[in-house]
Amino acid sequence: MSSFRVNRRHYLRTAAAGISITALPSVSGQGSNGQLVFVYDDGPITDYSKAFPIHQEKNAPACVGAVVNLVKAEDDLDGEHLLEMEDAGWEILSHTMDHRALGPIEITRDISPGDEKIYVKTDLHAWNLGDTILISDENSEEVATVIGGESDQSGEYLLLENPVENSYSVENGAQERLTDDVLKTAIAESKNRLEEMGLEINNFVYPFGRHGPRSNEIIKDHYDGVANFNYQGLNPGQGIDPYEVGRSYYRKDKMSEERLKEFLDTVEEDGLLGMFAAHTWYQDLTEDRIRLAIQEAQKRDIEIVTLTEAFEDQGVLKSEFSPSESTTSTKDSSEENTSTSTSSSSTTDKPTSTKTADQSTSTTNSVEPTQTAEPRGSPQSPSSNTSELTSESTTAATPTTSQSTINNTSEPLARPDSTSSNNSDSNKGFFNNFVNWLTSLFK
Repeated sequence: MSSFRVNRRHYLRTAAAGISITALPSVSGQGSNGQLVFVYDDGPITDYSKAFPIHQEKNAPACVGAVVNLVKAEDDLDGEHLLEMEDAGWEILSHTMDHRALGPIEITRDISPGDEKIYVKTDLHAWNLGDTILISDENSEEVATVIGGESDQSGEYLLLENPVENSYSVENGAQERLTDDVLKTAIAESKNRLEEMGLEINNFVYPFGRHGPRSNEIIKDHYDGVANFNYQGLNPGQGIDPYEVGRSYYRKDKMSEERLKEFLDTVEEDGLLGMFAAHTWYQDLTEDRIRLAIQEAQKRDIEIVTLTEAFEDQGVLKSEFSPSESTTSTKDSSEENTSTSTSSSSTTDKPTSTKTADQSTSTTNSVEPTQTAEPRGSPQSPSSNTSELTSESTTAATPTTSQSTINNTSEPLARPDSTSSNNSDSNKGFFNNFVNWLTSLFK
């Protein structure tokens, strides 16, 4: 592992501190007052028009999770915006090619040979038509192609191109996930494409917060770390596992001003790495809220850094990436069948839905703490708890017992956009879903 990587962000940081680029790699190190990272998802133009000026005014960097096929789309950041922000000290993170949900999704009804639709906890894998999925339980597995997704009185389901050949039992852990080929394109190709734009890409943001054993393995072959393994925004100030970093949403309807200050007090007192996340197109993420969060952190002498800088200060950056056997293999492993589906985020409601999603919270002082679900309201009604969806949970060690009072829930990915995708048919449903969903917000 290497703790020193010369890049634009590192150069700006050392120059601002008046330190030679050949000096010690950690400019200020993991200070006793802790550090704070801001992450903004999806790359809407409001990252540039709303958040960027305030962060620049306060000399505070942040990170943007960029979806490759949304770059240059209408109302989104383009490559020049991203390069300007990176040159100013921001970090660009990969957020996949098309915002696919990378984790396994629970199958909710038994499947029999000949079935052409499978009932699932959420039909996120129908948002990119033509994707291949691996259907599995403890006894069988097979690959299928998704051609649609609908819902009826029994729940949401995926439509398959061909009938299934085997039986799958909910009791035996039936689930479905994207096949390795789809995962690798979403994870690895997105990094390559962003780097072709001239950007430096070290870290990753999971769409919908969903991930599983296989996606986690592939991530480790291409990135230094992730920004949203869970939604516990207080992370160790030293000895961090860069692939198990959590964050908390800080917009007003997710975190009160009192809770925000309590969060930052904990970062300062315990010398932790805190992480705030948001979607800047949300009206509840106001300029005043962004400014408040930065000012309160700076008032406590908490250092605001990028994710790479935080990892650099803790000495957990990889010097190079060497693909492991797990990702060079073309075979989909069935070992995942026995694993608990691991999504740190609540399921994102479909645009026209009024359903809510459960969000995991965690107990502390244990390497593998137990978790409980916390209901979250729909976008139209944050206090609603009807028709709940239970998200698969990810366990992770937490640094402080006070964290359980600060954790907040995931917010939906949320924005409708024009697509610049090179697979327009596949993504048409994805963007139509967002258009319908956003329209419902303003009714």
